[in-house]
Amino acid sequence: MFATFLTSSTVKVNPWLPEYYHHRDAPSVASDPHTGNELRDAFGPEKDVGKHASNEEVHAHENSSLSQQLQHRCELLTIAIGRDLNPWLPKCFHYRNAPPVASDPHTGNELRYAFGPEKDVGKHASNEEVHAHENSSLSQQLQREVRVLCWIMTNPTNHKQKALHVKRTWGNRCNKLVFMSSVADPLIDSVALPVGEGRNNLWAKTKEAFKYLYKNHLDDADWFMKADDDT
Repeated sequence: MFATFLTSSTVKVNPWLPEYYHHRDAPSVASDPHTGNELRDAFGPEKDVGKHASNEEVHAHENSSLSQQLQHRCELLTIAIGRDLNPWLPKCFHYRNAPPVASDPHTGNELRYAFGPEKDVGKHASNEEVHAHENSSLSQQLQREVRVLCWIMTNPTNHKQKALHVKRTWGNRCNKLVFMSSVADPLIDSVALPVGEGRNNLWAKTKEAFKYLYKNHLDDADWFMKADDDT
């Protein structure tokens, strides 16, 4: 369409344009199946033509599980972001009565106030059966060549309840692991940042964390990844 406009309305074309744009006569596009020219002045039916029922042949072998799942997640998001919503949001966000989600396997509500094991449960050794035939040469090479520093936003209340379990599990995959808090705790070797706790201080805490990393660990990693203590 842009080419057609240029060729029909431009006499002198800049020399840097491709040769295709230098045609004097615009190519015909009436037969192009993508233009929709033949439907430009057509009207749709005035009456509602209805829709297929789910038991009709056209939908007989249809799998609607994904669309139903999306609808369900839309409802869950409604619960997460509250009831009073802007009118431009999709209809599914406007439900006033939120459906129960206690049994939804993705919510984790039943674990909200649960504690992990106090003792270190350990991890598999490289010679155990679960890793016997594992080829870790690529991951070891990446760990040497692409250094990742993970810093975890936490607070004193969550040091033992959440942050400790990050340290004992996936945190080991990072080349360097740093916990940012407002209190220094030898349990997780946390850094005491000069910022108070609470949601209103999250941005200030993030800025102080990056300032600390810049001053103390700038050359220790190629990538710096922020995560929360419940990640």
